[in-house]
Amino acid sequence: MFIFRALWWVFLFLLAAICGGLFFLTGSATVVEEFDVMPFEGEAESFAEPAPMELPTIAEIAVEDGRFGVLVSALKQTGLDEVLNDPNARFTVFAPTDDAFGALPEGTLAQLTDEELTDILLYHAVPGTFFAEDVISFETVTTIQGGDIVISVEDGVFVNQAEVIIVDIVASNGVIHVIDAVLLPTVDVDADDATEEAVEEESEDDTDNE
Repeated sequence: MFIFRALWWVFLFLLAAICGGLFFLTGSATVVEEFDVMPFEGEAESFAEPAPMELPTIAEIAVEDGRFGVLVSALKQTGLDEVLNDPNARFTVFAPTDDAFGALPEGTLAQLTDEELTDILLYHAVPGTFFAEDVISFETVTTIQGGDIVISVEDGVFVNQAEVIIVDIVASNGVIHVIDAVLLPTVDVDADDATEEAVEEESEDDTDNE
C-alpha cells in the first residue's frame, strides 16, 4: 500500500512537471511572436523619403548666382525684383551677365530713367515657361514689354544679337536662359517719323499764320 501511494505521488509530480514545461514553452513562443511584430519607430523614420526641396524663384536665383549683380541692382531699382519673386507667376527670362552689361557704352545705365530701365528689363522677360527646346522652335517671342525678340539657330542659339550661353536654369516660377549681351528694345522708326512730320507741319502752319 505504501509503495502504491509513493508511485502515485511520483506520477502526480511528473505530470505537474510535464504540464509546467508545456506552459512555459507555449508562453515563450507567444512572447517571441509578439516581439517580432512590434513596430520599431526608429527604423520607420530612417527609411522615410526626404521631403522634396523647394526651388528658389527667378529673383532668388539671380541674387544667389553671383553673375547677375548689375541685373539684380536694376531689378531692385525698378521694383521688378518683386515681380520675379512672385511664386504664382510664370516667366522665361533671358538674363544678361555682368559682363554683358559691362559691354554697353560707358554711362549707358546711368543716363536711363527708371521708366526706360524698366522698359529694357521687361524686354528680357517673356510670360510663360519656355525651355530651350521650346525656344528654338520659335521664330519670335513677344516680351512683357510688348516688343518681339527674334530667335535664330545657327552656330548657337541667338535672341536678337545676343547668344544664349546657358539654358534651362529652372526656378519655381519659370526658367532662366543666360545671354552674353543686353537686349535693347527696337524703336518704332515709322512712329518717330510721323511725330517729326506732325511737328514740322505744325511749325509751318504757325509760320504761315504769322
